[in-house]
Amino acid sequence: MRDYDASGAPAAPSVDIVPCGQPHDGEAFAVFTVENGDGAFPGADRIRVTAEQKCGETALAGYRGTDAPLPESLELYYYLPTESSWDDGGRKVTCFVGHPAGQRTGSIRPSGS
Repeated sequence: MRDYDASGAPAAPSVDIVPCGQPHDGEAFAVFTVENGDGAFPGADRIRVTAEQKCGETALAGYRGTDAPLPESLELYYYLPTESSWDDGGRKVTCFVGHPAGQRTGSIRPSGS
């Protein structure tokens, strides 16, 4: 789920917030700031590993309020800071789930919202 700008570089993610009852591409369930002691960009691989750890089952279960696994039809995704966004102060990772084939309605939370 990566968009590219006219130059072929990864585009900054944009998010439209919609109610769960309307079709949507993904459902955000966690946001965290990547920390690096010296302030330098830690590298895409390190950020990806950190996102995989922090966006995993513990965060997902905390959001869902259940230990039930994620339905097989959904996949875990995340928006990561890039080196250029890092230099501009963008250091947050957004964790979300979505259906790889397109939009869905409803929430992954048992309450549905």
